[in-house]
Amino acid sequence: TRGSTLMPHPSTLRLIERAEPLGVTKQRAHQIAEEKDFPAPLAEDARGRVWSRYEVQAWAKRWRAEKPRR
Repeated sequence: TRGSTLMPHPSTLRLIERAEPLGVTKQRAHQIAEEKDFPAPLAEDARGRVWSRYEVQAWAKRWRAEKPRR
């Protein structure tokens, strides 16, 4: 809920934590989160949005498989 602070939970991620499994910067993680196929956040509070760790990890696995190799 907006305005309240969610307690950290091992199955949730915030922006900085979301960047790690994707192997990108915080700025790039923010851009990726705006993509239409990225999982919807579970909630938003005063500190920002919170995502399901499992949904982000599943999405990241598909994203890496589809990402062109350099």
